[in-house]
Amino acid sequence: MRANHGSEARQIHFKDADAFLDYQTGYGDKTAYEVLVDHIGGMSRDIAAVEVFGPNPDHVFRLLSDQAVKQMAEAEPARIGGIQKQRVKVENYYNHETGKTLPVASERLARTFDALRNSLVANRLGSAFLTSITDEGTMMRTAQVNNMPQMQLWRNELKTLNLADQDEKRFANRAGLGLDTMIASLNRFGNESLGSGWTSKIATATLRASGLTVATEARRRAWGVTYMDAVGRITQTTQRLSDLDPTDHRILMSKGITDTDFAVWKRAELEDWSGNHTLLTPDAIYRIPDAALADLGDPAQLREEAATKLPGAALEEVNMAVIEPGTRERAMMGANLQRGTWKGELTRSVMLFKSFPVAMIFKHWERALSEPTAARKTRAMVALTTSTTLLGMVALQASMLRDGKDPLTVQDARVWMAALLKGGALSIFGDFLFAKETEHGRGALATLLGPVAGLTEEALALTWGNLIEASKGEETNFGAEAIRFAKGNTPGVSALLNLWYTRAIADHLIVHDMQEAASPGYYLNRMENRAYDEFGQGVLVAPRRGGAGAGAGLGGGR
Repeated sequence: MRANHGSEARQIHFKDADAFLDYQTGYGDKTAYEVLVDHIGGMSRDIAAVEVFGPNPDHVFRLLSDQAVKQMAEAEPARIGGIQKQRVKVENYYNHETGKTLPVASERLARTFDALRNSLVANRLGSAFLTSITDEGTMMRTAQVNNMPQMQLWRNELKTLNLADQDEKRFANRAGLGLDTMIASLNRFGNESLGSGWTSKIATATLRASGLTVATEARRRAWGVTYMDAVGRITQTTQRLSDLDPTDHRILMSKGITDTDFAVWKRAELEDWSGNHTLLTPDAIYRIPDAALADLGDPAQLREEAATKLPGAALEEVNMAVIEPGTRERAMMGANLQRGTWKGELTRSVMLFKSFPVAMIFKHWERALSEPTAARKTRAMVALTTSTTLLGMVALQASMLRDGKDPLTVQDARVWMAALLKGGALSIFGDFLFAKETEHGRGALATLLGPVAGLTEEALALTWGNLIEASKGEETNFGAEAIRFAKGNTPGVSALLNLWYTRAIADHLIVHDMQEAASPGYYLNRMENRAYDEFGQGVLVAPRRGGAGAGAGLGGGR
């Protein structure tokens, strides 16, 4: 029974901390910190499962699942096959949320793929901060759905970006917001198994150095604070939950908020914090005196449920605003596959960097299409598409400047299509929609199969591809391509050279010179021509061909 977890009689006691660390070094696969955090996470899952399903959650879940399948099969006998598939899907969700995972089949294989994926996170996400500009679009759309004031949201976001204001951060953390920022930053790219190796440290450092962690944390905290202020405001202006705006009512009901919870919220003394005058926080709920709740039931239980559901509702909407995949998305992307098997590791590798588009589809597209009328469905999709496309254009032009290229012309319809894809659910296609290969030299198929497949294709093109070209008497450009491969895949070095604010400098002062020296004319013949042929695009700063300063200047290209 899950209720008995933690009461095991057999335990291992160590003489002192050094004895534990020695034992962990020889036999453990996690640090002491990870052991502690995982233990707290496991207890949290056990408590949640027992609260919802009782002391034996697995038994109750199977019973409810059997009853649901029976009722659905009796109602629609022809759909029994689809019903069974749906049952398996729900069981995967349950297993994922309760932490039931298969043991690692091969520790060596799992560690190898973890290190490979961690390296790709570090080497490929140096400019993720620029792409995250599109988060502003989903924040605006989610705020609109929840009837939240946009100006207040932007004002709160500017406050959170002030790194000197530690009071704001402490307040948001006290309200239960912003504590899971690093987890959210990693999950959105589909890499949940960073572990404790040196590659994971490089990946984490890259996200921090790029500014993505700070920006993500600021957006999540700002949105959560604005949401709690909006909830406090409606408790002042609305008598009952059923009296709310239909959209607000539907969203709160979907979060499990009951009439009793809403009545408890109304009796809390709202907080006034830095421009947010009607802030409802868990602390405010816990401060409600017993006498004020006596007519509703047990005051302690009422406070506990109402205070727990508030940050739960807020964080669920925060994960919509600043997209993070949820249980359904992670389970679909292979979270329930056994680690240390070729099937499990390859599936995780294929889904790396695809969490964001998958979550966009299952969160925002599904919410928009769930509107009750065709007109509202259309308005929701147009609002979402317009905001993310405009911000996708900003991110696209920023990436051009990062590479030292001229901005793309906005008169070209293909540029707007690329902005649409970069800002929306199909952003993975943005780099190669109008090209035969991506900026990393990968083909479209390899990109669809994930960065691990792309890395394999790059390695084969560098070795086998150049051998084939050489056997045909064609120019190989092996030296320049080897430099490009090393720049994009050398742990540590790649992360430093590919940060969005170092990339153009490193390319112009170091990389292009090395490529020109190794393969004269490579940059002009391949990189500049490709940009010009596709979009008529030049470069802001031309490479120094044939020696220091030769040909340098602004407005290069043809």
